[in-house]
Amino acid sequence: MRVKKDQWNWEELKPKTKAEREEIYQKYGSKCFLRPENLGFPICNIRGEIDCDGLRAAYVRARSLVTAALKANKPELAKQYEEIALKAVQLAKRYGCLWVEEEPIH
Repeated sequence: MRVKKDQWNWEELKPKTKAEREEIYQKYGSKCFLRPENLGFPICNIRGEIDCDGLRAAYVRARSLVTAALKANKPELAKQYEEIALKAVQLAKRYGCLWVEEEPIH
């Protein structure tokens, strides 16, 4: 498994369109998404490599959605996003992503 380590260029390499996400899913499978059933939270870049920056983006987005769900009084939805954030952290630790070491994870 190739992993792209903390290059800070996710904006250039992330799948930007639904078609790109579908292509990544077809070529590389569900491992490239933290929520594969709707191609949500992509963590692979357009070359199919799990990307530490993609994991960080998924973590940050999931944490912000936890807050939004709690404000909307939707605790079950918040729990789902919390699980996605936790999965992003676990994968980042497994792959040695630098951002896990640098920031305190709440």
